[in-house]
Amino acid sequence: MTGPSVLLVEDSPEYFRLLELTLEGVELAPARSLGEAVALLRELRPDVVATDLNLPDAAGVDIVRRLVAAAPGVPVVALSGVVMDDTRREALAAGAVAAVEKGGELDGSLAAVLRDAAAARTGAGPHGLKPVRRGADHLCADADADA
Repeated sequence: MTGPSVLLVEDSPEYFRLLELTLEGVELAPARSLGEAVALLRELRPDVVATDLNLPDAAGVDIVRRLVAAAPGVPVVALSGVVMDDTRREALAAGAVAAVEKGGELDGSLAAVLRDAAAARTGAGPHGLKPVRRGADHLCADADADA
């Protein structure tokens, strides 16, 4: 059985390749800009979208808003070099289900966030997603968490 399909919106080919090598059980498809991601959403129908918050054609949580609008019902995970509490709150308010620091450990934590987001979308996982801090770098879905 294959893992969730993830449209990874990331303009750094090196970071995409790093995630491709590191994320086990996740099928990645690349988009290098917001415009490319919006075009690919209709074609690929991914389980989850993971997006950098700094792209050549857009920046900040507006990226999250536009992806959520372009693909209603598809969970969006925000990725950023530094995820401050304000960025975290803004990304969640814009519709992201999680905000993950790119510099965080790539030991399966990001893969778990992506799998959880996909499972919640299909009804196979937690419902009523609420933000939870996991370690200093991660925010992910958890049905038992207090917001």
